[in-house]
Amino acid sequence: MSRLEELIAELCPNGVEYKNLGEIATISRGGNLQKKDFRSDGVPCIHYGQIYTRYGLFAGKTFTFISEDCAKKQKLAYPNDIVMAVTSENIEDICKCVAWLGDEAVAVSGHTAIIHHNQNAKYLVYYFHTQMFATQKRKLVHGTKVMEVTPDTLKAVTIPVPPLEVQSEIVKILDNFTELTAELTAELTAELTARKKQYEYYRDKLLTFGVYEGICDCQWRTLGEVCSLKAGKAIPAHEIFSEKTSVYSVPCYGGNGLRGYVKLANQQGEKSLIGRQGALCGNVCYATGDYYTTEHAVVVTDKGHFILMLVAKYHDGNCKDKEILVAIDKAIKSSLQLRSKKELIENFIATINTSTDVNADWQRFVREQREVDIQALIQEEKLKPEETRKFVENAFRDGILKTTGTDVDRLLPPVSRFGGGGSRDKKKLTVIDKLKAFFEKYFGLVSPTEPVPEHKVVNYQDMVDNTPLGMVAEEAVPYGDEE
Repeated sequence: MSRLEELIAELCPNGVEYKNLGEIATISRGGNLQKKDFRSDGVPCIHYGQIYTRYGLFAGKTFTFISEDCAKKQKLAYPNDIVMAVTSENIEDICKCVAWLGDEAVAVSGHTAIIHHNQNAKYLVYYFHTQMFATQKRKLVHGTKVMEVTPDTLKAVTIPVPPLEVQSEIVKILDNFTELTAELTAELTAELTARKKQYEYYRDKLLTFGVYEGICDCQWRTLGEVCSLKAGKAIPAHEIFSEKTSVYSVPCYGGNGLRGYVKLANQQGEKSLIGRQGALCGNVCYATGDYYTTEHAVVVTDKGHFILMLVAKYHDGNCKDKEILVAIDKAIKSSLQLRSKKELIENFIATINTSTDVNADWQRFVREQREVDIQALIQEEKLKPEETRKFVENAFRDGILKTTGTDVDRLLPPVSRFGGGGSRDKKKLTVIDKLKAFFEKYFGLVSPTEPVPEHKVVNYQDMVDNTPLGMVAEEAVPYGDEE
């Protein structure tokens, strides 16, 4: 039997007594001191906002002071009193409190409750951070944008009140856990800091290819050459929900990263997003699955040009270096965007010879294969040709294949809605699966009307030495309509 169990058995043979807070404490409101009253020395004071941002569970010293004249007009908390913040913008923080364990009285600001009691202060503070207390405080909260608990209503809060010996033993146990947690947190913080520095070192080492050492031996290309860049679409603020729900379940990214959740997606797949407007302009996010991007986020889509560089290298070696083919296969498997294009890439490699112009012939090959595949899909599923072509072109333009609503139904051939076995629904699901496969195979590659670009090698060393860095949003670039 533990020491705590022995004390409870000895001192609480009939169980621990529960009382209302008003039975063991007097509760009063704080004073009216403001931040403008702060000074570097004088009478110690606690502002309610500091309880959220600067104090832990207990305090013996304050961060701020006020003059003696100001202190005479204030409400004071005395040693062992508890100061509780009773105003907050969220229900989780409201009623956060700190036990004042200093040697002298401390002035207290408004929006607080001063709890003067005859119990173990640490025991009460630990209790005020339990789920049992949280459940009770929720019933006392009023207000919407700014929430508040009236100090007098705290008197009705129920609290277990064991003898002081039991309270002290409980505090001793929880203090040990608190100290252990603090030690582990400090150790983990130091470890994470070291790992972050290590990561940054190897990131810069592996991704700059000797450019800062003056031994750049690789080709550098502009982002626009290897990726398509396209901004998302504007969406009204009232259609973005701050929390994820069953209805608002799609992540929404803006210029500053994750903005909230919306009903429908306008992007699919594994992509990088660059903020083009906002306080964090230029930040980069990584998104997967279905999500929405606003006009303040630029969607970066891999065109597969890195693979083409390897193919060109394979071609320049008279198609004899099998290690390059292995490298191409590894590169495809490492990218979610390229896995669906594996067959297309391998079929193109099979066609190249010494007279092949890799860049031009690749784009021509993609256009031809895309046309062959869309014709085959239309014929196999007996889809309406004009509507189907328009549907997929809109999907490539918007960056997402819309399978909800009635858009896909307009492509289907006449099928009896009353046939047995849900034949129309099965037909629709089959068509959606094939459209998805087609979209994933060709999305991000050349469009039928896109001209063949002339690749230019960039001397990155010259860029590092001579080009001043600028903010992403300095130049008004018309994102959103075309790449």
